[in-house]
Formats: sequence, structure tokens, C-alpha cells
Amino acid sequence: LGRLALFWGAALFASLGCGPSDSEGPPPGFATVDHDIRLGVRVGQLRYDLEEFTVRPGARVKLTLTNNDSMQHNLVICRSGAGAIDRVAQAALALGEKASAQDFVPRHQDVLEHTKALMPGEAQSLWFRAPKVMASYPFVCTLPGHSFTMRGVMVVGEVRDPLLSDLRYDVFDGAFRALSDLEAARPTKTGTLDGGLFDIDALEKKTNYGVWFHASLRLAKAGSYRFYLRSDDGARIRVDGKEVVVHDGIHPAGPEREGGIQLRAGRHDLRVEYFQGGGGQALHIAIAGPDLRKTDLTPTTAKKVERRIPIMVMHDPVVMRVHVEQASSRSIAVGLPSGMNCVFDAETCRMQFGWSGAFLDVTPDRLGRGGQPCRILGQRFEVGDLGFPLRRSGTSATAVRFLGYETGKRTRFLLDWDGQEVVWSVTSPPSGIGLRYDFELPGNTGDVQFVMRREGLDVEASAGTWSGDSLTIPAKDASRFTVTLRLQGEPK
Repeated sequence: LGRLALFWGAALFASLGCGPSDSEGPPPGFATVDHDIRLGVRVGQLRYDLEEFTVRPGARVKLTLTNNDSMQHNLVICRSGAGAIDRVAQAALALGEKASAQDFVPRHQDVLEHTKALMPGEAQSLWFRAPKVMASYPFVCTLPGHSFTMRGVMVVGEVRDPLLSDLRYDVFDGAFRALSDLEAARPTKTGTLDGGLFDIDALEKKTNYGVWFHASLRLAKAGSYRFYLRSDDGARIRVDGKEVVVHDGIHPAGPEREGGIQLRAGRHDLRVEYFQGGGGQALHIAIAGPDLRKTDLTPTTAKKVERRIPIMVMHDPVVMRVHVEQASSRSIAVGLPSGMNCVFDAETCRMQFGWSGAFLDVTPDRLGRGGQPCRILGQRFEVGDLGFPLRRSGTSATAVRFLGYETGKRTRFLLDWDGQEVVWSVTSPPSGIGLRYDFELPGNTGDVQFVMRREGLDVEASAGTWSGDSLTIPAKDASRFTVTLRLQGEPK
């Protein structure tokens, strides 16, 4: 399917090496590029602000990712083909404790190119030759939990000229009531627009103003074209000086209006007139015609995004006493740097469940009236919970009391088990989706049983013998032992 030609400085570099940053400058042969693609992040939404772009086969590409969010992100371009993006995301999760050192990017055959894991405010540029094979090449952020929504597509194929070019505007200040009022007014501000769309937000005006947008409209085919208009307040579309559709006066953004016109192939003068007379403001324009499906000429109105307050896990575990959805009210949530997370019940001293991906959204606890359970931000997995997991031979359960916890590189729960001191540490497994438990029982003199529901899990222990869901650890090994659980099929 054709690999990207990847460069680091002056040398050809392997598909797992990330491109140089802006400060290093372009490599030889890339002083000028065919495509200069710039991506950012939609703050707090776990989405790129550009989710599809097109480049020509074999073209020289400069791609810049700017992390304008409040958490780390990266960008990984994958091979074309079904499932590639999910295979890479799963392989990134399986890195375990090695994830941060590798910028959360696995050494995987489906990875073609990637940035490093960018901190908030950082940017990085990649220079590469686009594949020669025309296809769709997905890209994704592989940090824990981000891959579910933070993805897009690099299309290698025919690049069409934009519909609009040479975008300009004339702004008029005043309390206008009709479009004709603009005819007698003088512009107070003029300028040009980037982005190829008529964008009233770019004017940085809120109320009592008018604007004339001008652009060159390029049409590939002659035929009948439809223009669509929705506005608050008055607006009109003119093509080559001819009115096509209008909705004048003071009004809310009601139903869409449309008008038609016969146009030849080539370039046409397009003018959009609009005024805001108080209250709300809105301007939406679209076009459709021969071999041109309905296409917006104004920025798509973003849907209201539910506010989130995500808790970031960086290089050390994050431990929070917090009520988590579908967990007990006395929960302690643990977020691990590898993307594994779990929730411990301090009342019954048991591990309730785990999840892979991002950590917690604490919005329900922090906003509004607060006090609601926090939401997990990844995919839940079971950990075989059967209550406090330690037993003495011949007993089904014994008294256990929570004494506290310690934080650091390891999270350690301190327990009193019927007079026996227990230190239960939780970390990530070396690879795969799951958890690792380390138990310390200072001064222990008897056999110990560890119980868990093993269905759907691959479980390894440093000592002992399994019988069904019960592991018996002899006294000589029970003062310190380890149990590692992974989802079945995960790499070891």
C-alpha cells in the first residue's frame, strides 16, 4: 500500500521515527512543499479541529500539530485498510509502563508516521512524501482513552481547487434595519479572510453592524445551482451582481431559504450581504449543483458540547477519594500512567473493576449542585471481584479493616486483616490490558488463599497452586507474592 517516505533532518528515517519540529527546519528537498496542513485540538472535546484533508499522491507534505488543549496529545498516521487504527490503538494500550517513554506509539507495522506526545502549548511539524497509492490513511491520537473520538483521515487522491478564493470583507457600523441601509453607509473596516469560508465570527463583532463579503466562486461545470440561506438578521446572496436569495429585515434564524440560478463553468463574483440589528446573530450559506453535493460556504455551527473536567494522569499515578459511577460510595480511584485505571472500595477492601483509557471526568461532582458520581473515560473491564481476596485455609471470609493508602510510583493500600498487616500495591502489568497486584504480609506464618473469578481473564501468580477460582500460597511464599491479571488474549 505504499509507505510514507519519512525524514528526520537530512536523513531518511524509519516509519517509527517522528519528524522534526519547526525549530529544526525542513529536511533537504522540503524547502517548498505541495501541501502545508495545520491541525489543532478542539479544547476539552478529545477531537482534532481538522478531521479530514486531501493530498496528492507522492506530494511533499508538511503537517503541523499544535496542541492547544489542556492535556497531552499526539498524532499517528496509519496504513490504509480496515481495522488499522484500532489495531494501533490497542497496541498502544498494551505498551503498559513503556508507553510514556515511547510517546504512546507502539512499534507496529500499521504505523507510518507520528509526532511525539505533545504537552499543552507545544507544536510539532512532520515532513513526508505522501503515499503513491490513492486511498484513505487514518490518523489517531493514541494516548489512553483518546482514540475513541480523536481520529481523522488523510485522503491521498485528487485535490480540487477550493470553491471560494480571494475572500474579502467590508464592515459597516450602525443600527441597521434593512439591507438597503448598507448602501448608504461607509465601511469602517476592510480585510481578507483565511480558511475559505464566510465567517462572521472572524469579524469579532457582536451587535449592530453590517458586512459585505466578497469572493471568487469557481465552478467546475455549467448548469443549475442552488444557494441556501439562513440568517439572523437580514442577508442576501448575489452572483455576478444578480440577486439569488434574500431574507431581509429583523428576524430570528428561521427555516432555510433557497434560490436557483444558471451558471457557466469557471469563476464568478459572489457577494454576501448581512447585517446584525441586535439580539442573536447567525449566518449559514450553502451551495449545490452539478457534481456538487450541498456544501457549506460558512463554518458549520458546532453542536453544544457537554462540558467535561477531565483528570489527567501524567508520569505518576493519580489517586482520588471520589464516588465513581457503578462503584461504592467509599471508592478510591487510581489512574496509572500506562492508561490502566481501577477503583478500590475502602469499606470492604476489594478491587471493584478496572478500565483502560483516560481517567475520570469529575464534572458531575464539581459543577452545578455537585456530589454526583464521576464518570470513567475509558473502557471498563472486570477484575474478578469476589470481595476482599485473601482467605485463611478453611474460612470463607475474615474481618478486614482499611487503614489508609500511600502514593508515589506505586499506590499501596494499607489493611488490617484480622490482626495481620497487609500492604496491597496496584500497578499496570508489563503489557496488555489488566492489573498487577503485589501483596506484602510481614510476619505471616500460615498458608494464604487468594480468590477471584478467573472467567474471561488470564491470571499469573508468582507462587501457589490454583484450584478453580482459589489460589493457595504456601506459608513460605505468602509473605510476599504477586498476582497479574489480563483480559484473555492480551499480550504477555
